[in-house]
Amino acid sequence: MCFRSIVTHVGILWNNAGTEFIIALITSVNYGHSAYQLVITSISSSTFVNITIFNTHFEAALTLEEGETTNITIPNSAELLADGISSNSTVIVRSNKPITVFYFSYGWSMAESCSIFPVNLLGTQYYVFSPLYSHGTPEFAIINYDQTNEILITLTGPVNYNGTYYQKGSNLTVVLSAFESLQIQSSASLTGTRIHSEYPIAVLSGNTCDTYSEECNHVLEQLMPSNRWGRTFLVASIAAPNYTDIITIIASQETEITYSGVSNNTVTLQNGESFSIELLSSFSLVVKATERVMVMYTFTGGYYNGYKVNPFIMNIIPIESFSSSYVINVQSNHKNYIHVIAKTSLISEIQHDFANLSLIAVGNFVTKDNYTWAVAELQMINDSIIMKHCTPFAAYIYTIEDSTGMGTTAPSVNRASQCVDFNVTVTLQAYGFIQANWTNDACADNYKLQLSTAEGLYILQEEIIDGTSRIFFGLTVGSVYNLKIWAIIADKMCFPLTKQFKYCGIHMCDSLDLTVTSLANGAIQANWTKIQCVDSYHLQLHKADNSSMLEQKIVNGSMVIFTGPYNHSVYNVTLWAMYSDEQCPPLKKQVTHFGIHMCDSLDLTVTSLANGAIQANWTKIQFVDSYHLQLHKADNSFMLEQKIVNGSMVIFTGPYNHSVYNVTLWAMYSDEQCPPLEKQVTHFGKKTTVIAKAEVLAIGKEPIDEKLIKDAVENEVYDLLKPELHPFVKVRVVQV
Repeated sequence: MCFRSIVTHVGILWNNAGTEFIIALITSVNYGHSAYQLVITSISSSTFVNITIFNTHFEAALTLEEGETTNITIPNSAELLADGISSNSTVIVRSNKPITVFYFSYGWSMAESCSIFPVNLLGTQYYVFSPLYSHGTPEFAIINYDQTNEILITLTGPVNYNGTYYQKGSNLTVVLSAFESLQIQSSASLTGTRIHSEYPIAVLSGNTCDTYSEECNHVLEQLMPSNRWGRTFLVASIAAPNYTDIITIIASQETEITYSGVSNNTVTLQNGESFSIELLSSFSLVVKATERVMVMYTFTGGYYNGYKVNPFIMNIIPIESFSSSYVINVQSNHKNYIHVIAKTSLISEIQHDFANLSLIAVGNFVTKDNYTWAVAELQMINDSIIMKHCTPFAAYIYTIEDSTGMGTTAPSVNRASQCVDFNVTVTLQAYGFIQANWTNDACADNYKLQLSTAEGLYILQEEIIDGTSRIFFGLTVGSVYNLKIWAIIADKMCFPLTKQFKYCGIHMCDSLDLTVTSLANGAIQANWTKIQCVDSYHLQLHKADNSSMLEQKIVNGSMVIFTGPYNHSVYNVTLWAMYSDEQCPPLKKQVTHFGIHMCDSLDLTVTSLANGAIQANWTKIQFVDSYHLQLHKADNSFMLEQKIVNGSMVIFTGPYNHSVYNVTLWAMYSDEQCPPLEKQVTHFGKKTTVIAKAEVLAIGKEPIDEKLIKDAVENEVYDLLKPELHPFVKVRVVQV
C-alpha cells in the first residue's frame, strides 16, 4: 500500500515516527484466538525494517520505499499471560529511517487498534487508565526497554500477583530484565494506578472486554508518560445518537480543572485522582488545567446507523501537542472515519486537499471560537494517507460498524521546519500587475523577497513578508526580471529560489482568442491569433466531462489539428499561452463534433428565377441546428443578402439584375459549423412582361379560350403551347 499526500507546524511533545518500537500483545477474552497485526509505514525511501519477538526465533525483514505501507502478522503465541512476567513476548521493531507503527487486534466480534510510540518518547512515570463499567477485567502491561529496571507500582485496585494478594493502595515492586514484559489484571478498575521506573518503559492499558451500552469489546491504548501530558484539551463527541460517551481526566499532582461546554465547571484533583464527564452526541468540551493532566476518551458503543457497535478508548491529544502531519491507516474491509480538530480556516483547506474525505459532521467549540471539529468518512480502500499542513491540528482514526468498534489517535509525524525546495508561479493579472505565489513546503516563519533586473544590477523592491503571495506594480513592458525568495526559519535564511520572468504588459492575454471547428474527416481543428511575448501554445483535448485527456500538443503556430478521428460527442479544447515558463489564464472552448461523415452529405443547388429572384436548395443533414446563407456578387465585393433558416430552401427575393452571383452555405451546430459550401449562378434578371393585342383567327370548328392564348403570350410560353394550339387557332400579334 502507498499513501498519498494531501507539512504542519512542528508538534512539541508527541511523535509516532521513530526507528525503534517495543510492543506487547495484551490479553483479551479471546486469549489464544485473536489475530494481531502491525501496520508499518515508511517516511523515507530505502527504509530497512526488522521485526523480532524477543527470545524467540520469529523474525521478519523488509524494505519499504517512501510512503509504502505493509502489514506484518504477529503470532498469538506472543500474547501475554493473564498475570506475571514474560521473557519471550516483547515485539521489537527497528528501522534505519523513521517509520510509524500501528497495532490491530481482531477476535470474535471484537477488534481494537492503537498507535505505537517510539522508544524515544517513553518515560519513567505513568498513571493507568483501566476502566471497568460493567464487564471484563481491567489490565495493564509494562514493556521494559533495553536494561534491567526496578519498577514501583502503587495500586488503586486489588491484585493477585505471583501468589501474593495486594490490596488497593498497596505498593508492588518488580524487577524486569531487558525486553521483559509484565501484565497486571484486577477485578476492579485500576485507573489512577501509578507506575514509576528507574529507566524508560512502555505502558499499555485497558480492559479485556468492557461493556457500556450493548456488547463488550477489548479496549486498549498505549499511554503517554506524565511528562508528556498537556494543560489544554479540545474534545468533540463521536457518540452514537442518543448515547453518552465518557471523558476521564487523570492528575499526577494537585490540579485545578476547568471544563466548559454549555456551561463552565471547576474541579480540583490530587495525585492519582480521576474525574469523569459525560459527553452527549454532537457536543464538545474544552478542558483546561493548572498542571499537566491526561485526558482519555471512552466511546461507549450503542446503535450507530442501524449497527450495534462496540466500545473503545483513546488518548486525547493536548492542544500543545497538535501535530504537523498524520498517517491515516485505512482498512478496506471496514468503514473508516477521521475526526479532525483544527483552526476553523484549516478544515476547508484539508477538505479541499484531501479528495478521499466526505464530511458528515462539523461543529465549533463554544468557548474556543477559532477552532472547529469535523468528522469525515474515508473511502473503503486498502491504503494509507498522510494529512499535513503548516498549521497544527489533531487527527483521530476510528471504525464504527456492526459488532465492531476501534479507535485511536492517528500516528503523528512531526517534521521540523527545514529548507526545502518550493514552487513559485508568476502570473499576469487583468489590471497589468504581476502576482507571485509560492508553496509553503518549508513551513517557514516568513519569506524575504527581492525583485531585480535580469542582470541583477538594480534591485527594484526588497521586503520580508509572512504570507505566500506578493503583487508587483509599475513594471516595464518587454523587460525581464529576477524574483528571489528566501525562506526564513528560526531567523535563519535558506538558500534563495530564483524565478525569472518577462513582463509583457496589461493587454497581452486579453487578445487571446480561440475557435474550434469540427472537420468532416473526424478531426477537430483549433485556431487562435498569435500574441506578443508568447513562446508556445499548449493545447489539450478532453471529453466534455473532462474524464480523460485525448490529445495534447505544444506548438508555436496559430493552428493545431487533433487528428482522431473522433466519434460524435461534445469535446473541450483548452489553450494555454506560455511565456517564460508562465502562462495566460487558460481559454476553453466546447465543440459538438459529429464524427467523420456529418458534413460530407451537405449539397447545394442554386436556381435563377424568372421574377428576378435566386433560389437555393439543399438536403437537410443530421444534427444541424440551422443554415446560414449569404448572397454576393461573384467578385465578393459586397454582401447582398444573408439568411439563417432551419429548412432546406431559401429565396433571395431581389429582384437582381443580369450578373454572376455566389451563394455560400454554412451548416450550423452548437455554435460551430461545417466548412462552407459555395455555388455560383449566372442570373439573367427579371424577364419583360409582354402585353399584346392578339388577333385570333379560327380555323377549327371549336373556338379556343381567348384567356388561354393571352396568358401564353404574356408569359412567353406560346411557343411551347403552339403545337397544341395549331389545329385550332392562328395567333398574330398586332401590338406590343
